[in-house]
Amino acid sequence: MLHLLVGFKQVGENYENDLALIELEKNLTFNANVHSICIMKDLKADEKEIAVFAGYGRPFYYIRNQSLVEKDKQVIPPEELFMTNAESLQETPIALQPWGDCKMNASGTRINSTTACGGKTAHGTTDGDAGGPLMLIRDNKWVLFGVASTGRYESIGGDRLAMDHYGLYTKVGQYCDWLSETTGKAVECGA
Repeated sequence: MLHLLVGFKQVGENYENDLALIELEKNLTFNANVHSICIMKDLKADEKEIAVFAGYGRPFYYIRNQSLVEKDKQVIPPEELFMTNAESLQETPIALQPWGDCKMNASGTRINSTTACGGKTAHGTTDGDAGGPLMLIRDNKWVLFGVASTGRYESIGGDRLAMDHYGLYTKVGQYCDWLSETTGKAVECGA
Protein backbone atom coordinates (compact mmCIF):
# COMPACT_ATOMS: atom_id res chain seq x y z
CA MET A 1 0.00 0.00 0.00
CA LEU A 2 1.19 3.52 -0.79
CA HIS A 3 0.66 6.60 1.35
CA LEU A 4 0.82 10.06 -0.16
CA LEU A 5 2.86 12.20 2.22
CA VAL A 6 2.65 15.54 0.49
CA GLY A 7 1.95 16.41 -3.10
CA PHE A 8 2.73 19.65 -4.84
CA LYS A 9 0.10 20.65 -7.37
CA GLN A 10 0.15 22.43 -10.70
CA VAL A 11 0.11 26.20 -10.17
CA GLY A 12 -1.80 27.93 -12.95
CA GLU A 13 -0.61 26.83 -16.36
CA ASN A 14 3.11 26.77 -15.58
CA TYR A 15 3.37 23.22 -14.19
CA GLU A 16 5.37 24.45 -11.21
CA ASN A 17 5.76 22.12 -8.25
CA ASP A 18 4.41 19.04 -10.06
CA LEU A 19 5.88 16.58 -7.57
CA ALA A 20 4.55 14.10 -5.05
CA LEU A 21 6.21 11.95 -2.42
CA ILE A 22 4.91 8.54 -1.38
CA GLU A 23 5.69 6.34 1.59
CA LEU A 24 5.69 2.58 1.10
CA GLU A 25 4.14 0.33 3.71
CA LYS A 26 7.19 -2.00 3.56
CA ASN A 27 10.86 -1.37 2.87
CA LEU A 28 12.09 -2.18 -0.62
CA THR A 29 14.47 -5.07 -1.17
CA PHE A 30 17.20 -3.98 -3.55
CA ASN A 31 18.19 -6.53 -6.21
CA ALA A 32 19.13 -6.71 -9.89
CA ASN A 33 15.84 -5.02 -10.84
CA VAL A 34 15.35 -2.58 -7.94
CA HIS A 35 17.96 0.13 -7.32
CA SER A 36 18.30 3.42 -5.51
CA ILE A 37 19.28 6.58 -7.37
CA CYS A 38 21.23 9.65 -6.29
CA ILE A 39 19.68 13.11 -6.05
CA MET A 40 21.90 16.19 -6.27
CA LYS A 41 20.82 19.58 -4.98
CA ASP A 42 20.36 22.13 -7.78
CA LEU A 43 21.76 19.73 -10.42
CA LYS A 44 22.61 21.61 -13.62
CA ALA A 45 22.46 20.25 -17.15
CA ASP A 46 23.43 21.75 -20.49
CA GLU A 47 21.01 22.38 -23.34
CA LYS A 48 21.17 19.46 -25.80
CA GLU A 49 22.75 17.23 -23.12
CA ILE A 50 21.53 13.65 -23.46
CA ALA A 51 19.57 12.21 -20.53
CA VAL A 52 17.82 8.85 -20.25
CA PHE A 53 14.12 8.47 -19.50
CA ALA A 54 12.38 5.30 -18.30
CA GLY A 55 8.66 4.67 -18.11
CA TYR A 56 5.65 2.59 -18.98
CA GLY A 57 4.23 5.06 -21.48
CA ARG A 58 2.40 3.84 -24.55
CA PRO A 59 4.62 3.18 -27.63
CA PHE A 60 3.69 5.41 -30.61
CA TYR A 61 3.01 3.85 -34.03
CA TYR A 62 1.34 6.48 -36.21
CA ILE A 63 -0.90 9.55 -36.41
CA ARG A 64 -4.45 8.47 -37.30
CA ASN A 65 -5.60 11.48 -39.35
CA GLN A 66 -3.56 12.58 -42.40
CA SER A 67 -5.03 16.09 -42.28
CA LEU A 68 -3.34 16.64 -38.90
CA VAL A 69 0.15 16.30 -40.38
CA GLU A 70 -0.23 18.50 -43.44
CA LYS A 71 1.33 21.43 -41.56
CA ASP A 72 4.73 21.09 -39.95
CA LYS A 73 4.84 21.60 -36.16
CA GLN A 74 1.09 21.21 -35.71
CA VAL A 75 0.15 20.06 -32.20
CA ILE A 76 -1.42 16.57 -32.31
CA PRO A 77 -4.06 15.67 -29.68
CA PRO A 78 -3.20 12.38 -27.87
CA GLU A 79 -6.46 10.75 -29.00
CA GLU A 80 -5.29 11.08 -32.63
CA LEU A 81 -2.23 8.90 -32.01
CA PHE A 82 -2.28 5.14 -32.51
CA MET A 83 -0.44 3.76 -29.49
CA THR A 84 -0.45 0.40 -27.73
CA ASN A 85 0.11 -0.46 -24.08
CA ALA A 86 3.70 -1.02 -22.95
CA GLU A 87 4.35 -4.61 -21.90
CA SER A 88 7.58 -3.77 -20.10
CA LEU A 89 9.59 -0.82 -18.86
CA GLN A 90 10.79 1.31 -21.79
CA GLU A 91 13.78 3.63 -21.92
CA THR A 92 14.87 6.24 -24.41
CA PRO A 93 17.56 8.89 -24.74
CA ILE A 94 16.17 12.40 -24.32
CA ALA A 95 17.92 15.52 -25.62
CA LEU A 96 17.42 18.41 -23.19
CA GLN A 97 16.00 21.40 -25.05
CA PRO A 98 16.14 25.17 -24.53
CA TRP A 99 13.26 26.74 -22.63
CA GLY A 100 11.87 28.42 -25.74
CA ASP A 101 11.30 25.06 -27.48
CA CYS A 102 8.84 23.90 -24.83
CA LYS A 103 5.78 26.05 -25.33
CA MET A 104 3.17 23.56 -24.14
CA ASN A 105 -0.09 24.97 -25.51
CA ALA A 106 -1.70 27.81 -27.41
CA SER A 107 -1.84 30.00 -24.30
CA GLY A 108 1.95 30.16 -24.22
CA THR A 109 2.76 27.99 -21.21
CA ARG A 110 6.53 27.77 -20.80
CA ILE A 111 8.88 26.16 -18.38
CA ASN A 112 10.52 27.89 -15.45
CA SER A 113 13.50 27.35 -13.13
CA THR A 114 11.94 24.26 -11.50
CA THR A 115 11.19 22.52 -14.79
CA ALA A 116 13.23 21.23 -17.72
CA CYS A 117 12.31 20.60 -21.34
CA GLY A 118 13.36 17.51 -23.25
CA GLY A 119 12.57 15.44 -26.30
CA LYS A 120 12.55 15.61 -30.08
CA THR A 121 11.82 13.32 -33.02
CA ALA A 122 10.98 9.77 -31.89
CA HIS A 123 12.44 10.30 -28.40
CA GLY A 124 10.12 11.57 -25.72
CA THR A 125 7.46 10.75 -23.20
CA THR A 126 3.96 9.53 -24.06
CA ASP A 127 0.69 8.84 -22.25
CA GLY A 128 1.44 6.82 -19.10
CA ASP A 129 4.96 8.17 -18.51
CA ALA A 130 4.07 10.85 -15.91
CA GLY A 131 6.18 10.43 -12.78
CA GLY A 132 8.91 8.46 -14.55
CA PRO A 133 12.58 9.34 -14.00
CA LEU A 134 14.76 11.51 -16.24
CA MET A 135 18.35 10.54 -15.40
CA LEU A 136 21.83 11.90 -16.04
CA ILE A 137 25.25 10.42 -15.32
CA ARG A 138 27.52 12.35 -12.97
CA ASP A 139 30.80 10.93 -11.64
CA ASN A 140 29.91 7.52 -13.16
CA LYS A 141 26.63 7.35 -11.20
CA TRP A 142 23.01 7.67 -12.26
CA VAL A 143 21.47 10.84 -10.84
CA LEU A 144 17.78 11.73 -10.87
CA PHE A 145 17.43 15.00 -12.77
CA GLY A 146 13.67 15.15 -13.16
CA VAL A 147 10.32 13.38 -13.21
CA ALA A 148 7.95 13.51 -16.18
CA SER A 149 5.15 16.02 -15.78
CA THR A 150 3.35 16.79 -19.07
CA GLY A 151 4.09 17.02 -22.76
CA ARG A 152 2.90 17.58 -26.28
CA TYR A 153 3.19 15.96 -29.69
CA GLU A 154 3.91 17.83 -32.96
CA SER A 155 3.64 16.79 -36.60
CA ILE A 156 6.73 16.63 -38.79
CA GLY A 157 6.18 17.76 -42.38
CA GLY A 158 3.37 15.44 -43.49
CA ASP A 159 4.78 12.18 -42.09
CA ARG A 160 2.14 10.15 -40.20
CA LEU A 161 4.86 7.80 -38.91
CA ALA A 162 6.92 10.46 -37.16
CA MET A 163 6.35 13.17 -34.60
CA ASP A 164 8.26 15.38 -32.23
CA HIS A 165 7.68 14.64 -28.54
CA TYR A 166 8.38 17.46 -26.09
CA GLY A 167 8.07 16.85 -22.38
CA LEU A 168 8.24 18.92 -19.23
CA TYR A 169 10.13 17.43 -16.30
CA THR A 170 10.08 18.64 -12.70
CA LYS A 171 13.71 19.16 -11.57
CA VAL A 172 13.91 17.07 -8.40
CA GLY A 173 17.13 18.71 -7.17
CA GLN A 174 15.23 21.99 -6.79
CA TYR A 175 13.15 20.35 -4.04
CA CYS A 176 15.93 18.90 -1.85
CA ASP A 177 15.04 21.00 1.19
CA TRP A 178 11.39 19.95 0.90
CA LEU A 179 12.36 16.28 0.48
CA SER A 180 14.61 16.39 3.55
CA GLU A 181 12.07 18.23 5.69
CA THR A 182 9.12 16.06 4.62
CA THR A 183 10.97 12.77 5.22
CA GLY A 184 12.61 13.78 8.50
CA LYS A 185 16.00 13.73 6.71
CA ALA A 186 15.48 10.15 5.46
CA VAL A 187 16.08 11.61 1.99
CA GLU A 188 19.17 13.77 1.67
CA CYS A 189 20.58 15.21 -1.54
CA GLY A 190 24.22 15.24 -2.49
CA ALA A 191 26.08 18.43 -3.34
